[in-house]
Amino acid sequence: MPYRKRLLWLLLFLAPVVYQLWLSPFTGLADNGDFAKVAGRFALKPFDPGPQATFHYFQRLWQMDPAALWVSPYWGIEVWLTQVARWLQPGPLFDLRTMGLIHVLIFAVAAWLMTT
Repeated sequence: MPYRKRLLWLLLFLAPVVYQLWLSPFTGLADNGDFAKVAGRFALKPFDPGPQATFHYFQRLWQMDPAALWVSPYWGIEVWLTQVARWLQPGPLFDLRTMGLIHVLIFAVAAWLMTT
């Protein structure tokens, strides 16, 4: 496939993803409890959980809190990707969109490679 056509397909793939990740209102999933298995390893907790926000609203901002440290027996690639996101975003606050960015980049590389 010609380079320009591959680039066009990649941009078409990325356009809705960029819209969902970086333009308000933010799109995400309510926390079903699985993210705690990853976030706990990094002592992350929701920045402003509010009443029942865990199951009703997407939590974009997380904060470091030593009391939230919990090492789950779960281990997977998501732990490594979260580590990369923490390196990209040092400090007490963690924006979950950084995780989205890492996933998008992985999928974009896969999409690019599939068009060769």
